[in-house]
Amino acid sequence: MVQRETNIRTIKNVAKFFATLVFAALLGNSEIFAQPQHRLPPPSQRPAQQTETTTPSNQTDDVALPFRNDASGRHLRAILDTVEFILRPTERASRAFNPRSQPTIEERRGNWQQAFDTIETIEKLIHSDDLAKAYYFYGKGIIYRDKAWSRLFGRDSSVIFARQAIDNFELLIQTGLGSSSTIYQSLAMLCFDFLNNPRTALIYLDRALTLNPNQIYTYVAKAQILRSIGRTEEACQTLRQAREIESLIVIEMMMSSYGCP
Repeated sequence: MVQRETNIRTIKNVAKFFATLVFAALLGNSEIFAQPQHRLPPPSQRPAQQTETTTPSNQTDDVALPFRNDASGRHLRAILDTVEFILRPTERASRAFNPRSQPTIEERRGNWQQAFDTIETIEKLIHSDDLAKAYYFYGKGIIYRDKAWSRLFGRDSSVIFARQAIDNFELLIQTGLGSSSTIYQSLAMLCFDFLNNPRTALIYLDRALTLNPNQIYTYVAKAQILRSIGRTEEACQTLRQAREIESLIVIEMMMSSYGCP
């Protein structure tokens, strides 16, 4: 009996560990489960475009932001690429397990200020150019998201940054040019992690799954939130849906930990 209880505790602890890593992946804090990033290289490394057609761009942070392939569109994209390029060292360090790779607080502050200054250069265009508006809200959203997830400023400040990130992502969605499962996942995690609002987080995750019903870790995040508010049977059903897509050890461990039949 003692051995059986010990085994159950071990399974639950391992499941909790894997679940923590899954949340870290959705928050951009784990190299193990982080989704591949399809980013454009910095502007200085990109060849000049010659055609004047409208084509989809490479994915920015896995978000399908449109790309207008004319002079103004390339200029806007170069600005957004620069913002992401500035944020990349702090983003990469936040996902690393080695604390020695972390930049200093001063370096992070400098990067955030430089990113803000860069994205603000297109603010004057947002009233006349819908693409500029989308890029502007997305750029500000990822900066505030990065500041919130850094947790360098205390809980109250992190909550303020999270609200600012949510506001900008919502404005991005309202443009009709930036609705994606990744944006909704970010909104969900910001709501759950900083605003203590699991029900709104679940709404965002359902929207993410509507756009991408094969994203396993969205199901896992949804199951964890459901379990946190006592809706264990729904959490089990969500994990079964994820298992139908792909059977992963983290799903099996969570189902065992939750007591799913």
